[in-house]
Formats: sequence, structure tokens, C-alpha cells
Amino acid sequence: MEFIIMDGALFDLLIEKLNNLADKASKIHSGKDAILEKWIDNQEVCEILGISKRTLQTLRDTGKLPFTMIEHKVYYRPKDVEAFINKHIKK
Repeated sequence: MEFIIMDGALFDLLIEKLNNLADKASKIHSGKDAILEKWIDNQEVCEILGISKRTLQTLRDTGKLPFTMIEHKVYYRPKDVEAFINKHIKK
């Protein structure tokens, strides 16, 4: 086992920097969550449009429905889904 001895002021500075780093990481993470709350995932879009996941995949592949992929998960902007409905779904 190895022991490291350091001045109390240096230890306090180290702890302060670690806390600042943790705060920044937390802000980045919460910001990402806030942004994603405004987006819709695959399941919600399927329910809104009344389609299967495979049909939704086809809409993505053909470029009819814009999407964004974040960490291997697909998201859609509500305004893009609304525009798709207005353009492609007969009333």
C-alpha cells in the first residue's frame, strides 16, 4: 500500500476542482436530457402515425421523415412528424 502526503490547502484545491468537474458533467447531462424531452422516439411516432416499426424504418430510409440518431437511438422532431402528417396522410 502506498500513502501520499499533501498539504491541506492542496487537498482542498483538488477537492474543489473535482467538484467543479462533477458540476460541469451534471450540467451537460441534464442539458442533453432537456433537449431530448422535446423530441419523439420510435414508439411514440409509430403510435401517432398508426404504423409499424418496419414502416417507420422505410419512411426514414426513403427520406420522407427526417430523424436524428443519438447513441444508437432514433429521435424525431414533433414539427417534422406534424409536417409528414399534413403532407402524406389524407384527412
